[in-house]
Amino acid sequence: MNNAAIIKNHFCKYPVIYISFKNYTGCDNWQLMAARLHEELARLYEQFRYIYSNLSDEDKIRYDKIVAKDPSTLTNIVAYTLFDLTKWLENYHSRRCIILIDDYDHPLNVAFENNYYEDAHKFLASIFQMVFKDNEEYLEKALLMGIYPIAKLGFHDYNFFPMNENEFADKFGFTENEVSAIFRYHNLGHQEEIKKWYGGYEAGDGIQLYNPLSVNCYINQKTFKSHQTDICDTTIIKLMRLSSEQMPNLHVNNVIIGKNVMNDIDYENGYHLFMVGLLSQAKFRGYKIQSNKEEGFGRFDLRIDPESQVEYETSIIMEFKVLKNSSKNSHINLKESAKEGLKQILDKKYRTGVPRRSGKLVECGIAFQGKQICILSRVLTKIDNNQWVEM
Repeated sequence: MNNAAIIKNHFCKYPVIYISFKNYTGCDNWQLMAARLHEELARLYEQFRYIYSNLSDEDKIRYDKIVAKDPSTLTNIVAYTLFDLTKWLENYHSRRCIILIDDYDHPLNVAFENNYYEDAHKFLASIFQMVFKDNEEYLEKALLMGIYPIAKLGFHDYNFFPMNENEFADKFGFTENEVSAIFRYHNLGHQEEIKKWYGGYEAGDGIQLYNPLSVNCYINQKTFKSHQTDICDTTIIKLMRLSSEQMPNLHVNNVIIGKNVMNDIDYENGYHLFMVGLLSQAKFRGYKIQSNKEEGFGRFDLRIDPESQVEYETSIIMEFKVLKNSSKNSHINLKESAKEGLKQILDKKYRTGVPRRSGKLVECGIAFQGKQICILSRVLTKIDNNQWVEM
C-alpha cells in the first residue's frame, strides 16, 4: 500500500486516546499519585464530553463518577476506565480506537523510588490489562512508549520493539537525513557541531540518531548546550574520579551490594538499557559512550572514553551479568557473576580499542539479581608501550 492509499484509508479515520504520564515527579506517596492519576483520567473523559448524550443511563453514571473524581471509583470502576472509553467511542464513531500512551512507566519509577511500587503497579496493570487484553471489538491499535518491560504489567503476547533491533529503529530520534533536511529548511549550518552535541546514540544496526528535544531547542535558541536535566552528572563524576581520589580503595575483591537499585527486571536487556540511560549525560562532559560494540574477540556491554579536553582522562569498561533466579546464596552467586564479567573483559581483550589519550582505565564486572547488585572493579594505569598495569 502506497502513502497516498494509507492516508486515504486511515488518516483522521479513528478516534484517538492520548495519555502522557510524564508529570508525576514529586508524588512521594501513593495517595498523592492516586489523586493525580485520577485527575488525568477525569481530564481525559472531559475531552470526549461530546459522546455523553449517546451513553446509556448506567454508563452516564460511570462517566460522571470519573469526571467528579469520586473516591469510590479508585476501587470499584477505575480498572474499566479506558476500556469503557474505547467502547463508547467505537459506538459513537463506528470505528475502533487507537490508544497512544507516552512514558507509561514513569509513575512506576516514581513509585519505586518512594516505596509504594506495589500500589502503583496494581493500579496501572488493572487499567492496561482491561483495555489491551481481548479488546479486539473496540481497539484498533495501541502504542506504548517507555523503558520498563511491558511484560511486567502482564503482557506477554505483544510486539516489543527495542532500540537495538532494526525494525522501527529509526523512530527513536531524528536520523541524519532528517536533521539535514531540518537544517536546510531553517538555513542553519554547523552540521558537524550538531552531530558532536546531539548525535550521541545509535539504534538498530548502526543507525545514527539525534535527540529531537535538543535539536529543536538548538533551532529555537541557536546555542550549543545540554538542553536536558543533568540528572546523572553526579554518577558520571564519581566514575571519573575513580582514577584519582578513590583509586587506592578499589581492588578486585571489593564488593558493593546495594538494594533498591532498580525494579525487579529479570533479564539483561532491561539492566543494560538502564545503565546506558543512567550514564547518557556523560557525552555533555566530553566523553563518548559506546554500547554493545565489537572489540577484541567479542562485544563489550558499555564503554566510556574521553573525547576532548576533560578533567579525568579515564576510560571505563563495563560488563553486565544477570542472575535470573533467586537463591539462598545470592550474595555468593552475585560475586561470582561479577568476577566472570571482569574475566570476560580481560579474556575478550576489550581494552584493545581504548583511545591513546586515556591514561587510566576502570574495568567493572557488574552482576544484577532483582534489586541487588554486585560491582567488582579494577583500576589500571598506562605505562610505556601502552601497557596497562593494575594499581
